[in-house]
Amino acid sequence: MSKSFFGNIINKIFFFILKIFPHASYKYLILFFQKIILFLKKVSLDSTIIFNYEIEDIKFKIFVRKQNSQAHYTYTQLLSKGRVYELAVTVCLNSILKKEINPIFADIGAFVGHYSCYVSKFLKYEKPIYALESNKEFCNDIKKSADLSNIKNIEVINAVLSDKEENLYVYDVGVVNPDNINKEKKDEKEYLEKVSKFGKETQTITMDKLFENKEFMPNILKMDVHGAEGKILNGAKSLLSTNIKYILMEMHREDDLKKFSPGFTKSKIIENLIDHNFNCYLISPHSDGFRNLFAPSNEVQKLYLRNINKLNYLKLEKNIAESVLYDRNFSDNFILALKKDIDINSLSCF
Repeated sequence: MSKSFFGNIINKIFFFILKIFPHASYKYLILFFQKIILFLKKVSLDSTIIFNYEIEDIKFKIFVRKQNSQAHYTYTQLLSKGRVYELAVTVCLNSILKKEINPIFADIGAFVGHYSCYVSKFLKYEKPIYALESNKEFCNDIKKSADLSNIKNIEVINAVLSDKEENLYVYDVGVVNPDNINKEKKDEKEYLEKVSKFGKETQTITMDKLFENKEFMPNILKMDVHGAEGKILNGAKSLLSTNIKYILMEMHREDDLKKFSPGFTKSKIIENLIDHNFNCYLISPHSDGFRNLFAPSNEVQKLYLRNINKLNYLKLEKNIAESVLYDRNFSDNFILALKKDIDINSLSCF
């Protein structure tokens, strides 16, 4: 039987329930269904899953720990269907790895390590892949993903990055100063309570300081740091000037930047990169504009991976960055920054 058949049955049952209950009881029905959903989520999160991830001929494993809600949500939806997570980022990264003669990759906000593992398998060499994570539990997840994939060259670094030395609180995927939380807004007040209860106070370090004594300096950055990108890049001025050539960045919404990179806006981050001799581009398709990742059918996905379908780009100049990004605030944006001597059309994905 098809999924649509079962979906129709569920819909009929649901509307039958609504018909037999008076309107005044709907709020109690909503609470009841919310409790059922929470229970189902808890059950689904109560197991560790190891995903066999495959992109074209690159194969590795991803360790998803029980109770890691974001990892379960992210990977069970996509990988169970054979879909590539963040397809546009992966396609663009493939082109860069093929073009760059001596790629040294740093995964900033490595989460459970799927980009780090992927790049390690793609490059097939022993030079280090740097996986940076602020959350110690995620660092352990990365190590387990690497071990399961028989990968030895990932250097997992547990560090909280900023543009100066300060004490910040690490909670889940975020790094925050509690003073930057708007206590008047209900959702932020609830977030502050969680940070106070579960967050771990940690001293920060700049990216420049972290890499200053490394034998191999990264020239490719992938960044997904949930709104901390403004402060992190501001603490990497030396690397941006001398080493970094490619940045694949998830640019988060203005509300996230206010919370995790106070003082930085999307346009200011773009302007700072341009001042460091980068050209910046808005890349699509990445999401549908409402935080839903672009996840086409497997057939269309293959066309992008093989560069038959091309990605689109819009160059962001200082004078237009704010207006271009202003109405793209319902979702995170994929920004590609390239040193100005690199022609974007030299990448096979465009």
